[in-house]
Amino acid sequence: MPFGDASLYRLTNSAGNYVELSNFGARIVSFVVGGRQMVLGFDNLADYQQTPHIGATIGRVAGRIQEGRATITGLSYQFAVNHPAGYTLHGGNPGFDERYFETVVLTESVAACQVTFRYVSPALEHGFPGEVTLDVTHRFDEDNCWTVLFDATSTADTLFNPTNHVYFNLTGDVGQSVFDHILQVSADEVAVLASNGLPTGQKQSVAGSDFDFRQPLGLSQIAQSQMAAIRQFDGLDHPFFLTDSSNAGRLISPDGRFELVVQTNQTAVVVFTMNFGATGLKFRGKEMVKHAGITFETQSAPGSERFADFGQIVLKKGDTYHAETAYQVTQKG
Repeated sequence: MPFGDASLYRLTNSAGNYVELSNFGARIVSFVVGGRQMVLGFDNLADYQQTPHIGATIGRVAGRIQEGRATITGLSYQFAVNHPAGYTLHGGNPGFDERYFETVVLTESVAACQVTFRYVSPALEHGFPGEVTLDVTHRFDEDNCWTVLFDATSTADTLFNPTNHVYFNLTGDVGQSVFDHILQVSADEVAVLASNGLPTGQKQSVAGSDFDFRQPLGLSQIAQSQMAAIRQFDGLDHPFFLTDSSNAGRLISPDGRFELVVQTNQTAVVVFTMNFGATGLKFRGKEMVKHAGITFETQSAPGSERFADFGQIVLKKGDTYHAETAYQVTQKG
């Protein structure tokens, strides 16, 4: 379907549940199960052009790079600094979230249907070496599972750590905060962040803290937290180091009717509770409240370009990068 000067694709299963994807930013626009909208999104391209991160592919490197500098295979690089605090955010501006991807594959079968979008990032785009060819595949199946797959190659050693910036609210109502949901994250440790959001290189045990969601707990724990590490961001905006990627995250709606399970082959997930103030931002015509959505941004932890024990995000020339994350929604009753 036309979507401004982009395209919109709907993948539907036999139950009538569906996801909608756009080639603008290779993003998810809708995820509807049982007639309820699971994700935040806009009904027109113009709003995405004004607020491009929503639901989009983020890259080349998701998260913050201190001073926009890194060493890759012994060579030092300066990337575009696009944040007032003096760091590179989400790979520079415009990032992958503002690029028009080519639609290269549309397939369907009895089990699932999928669409693949491609973007060729030129060498030295925002200072990153190597020409990177990225395929982003969105798949939707009979089990209401939306899967995102990233496959990429580079003509030179480079940094590569993409994610999808989807926001969930299982009530279907952006006028309700996600702090009424129940959350589980399979992580024993969380990254320690400086006041500007940059990782310090330290890891903190979640045990005995308000970061401990190893068992399902109400997100109200975050709303009521007095921890300085949470209060400074007015919610979660933290990388969690995964211990069980087959059950990386779980989210349950306040009415208990919908449950989201996140599975991935990645080592970390950034959980962000949309800590925005009064922005006047509207989704599908309704103004959002603060904390109207929550992300599960699966990736190697931000800071991996500086801290070896956070992860490894150098994509070498001739190698193939592959990442996948599945978001499955189950309707109960």
